Amino acid sequence: MKNVGIILSFFMFFLFGCGGDDTTECIGTITIGFYQDSECLSGTEVATIDVDLSQTCFGWTRNNNGTTQSNSMTNFQLYRDRFCYTQHVGSLLCDTQMPTDKVAKLSECLQEPTGENLWAKVISGLDNFPDAPSGFACPISLVGQGSQEVNGCK
Repeated sequence: MKNVGIILSFFMFFLFGCGGDDTTECIGTITIGFYQDSECLSGTEVATIDVDLSQTCFGWTRNNNGTTQSNSMTNFQLYRDRFCYTQHVGSLLCDTQMPTDKVAKLSECLQEPTGENLWAKVISGLDNFPDAPSGFACPISLVGQGSQEVNGCK
């Protein structure tokens, strides 16, 4: 895979399990691919991340042009065609004051809201989730204006 200065290395943190007594919805892994352009062609990923849905807060680091950047995500909402979440850039613990509510889709390549030349798309892991309710849209926010809450998946 071509190195373009963005390499993700993943460190999963066992923080907390999903909330509630029934965690069956929280089992599994969602794989998200990151791309240099809006084509998001299979095999051209500059990086991938395997999100462990059993974590209330999933953290990872990435190397961005020689600098290590921490990230974490929480508030998972899962449907057959999309993965909604809140990302905390700069923290492995979902505890920044600048979270961003985001979505990654299975059939659509979406540019990261920071405006950098990085696009994301779900590669796998949504097969066993229900269809989204009619008219449902993931909560999306401007960078740093997302939910402050930290919750297990829904």
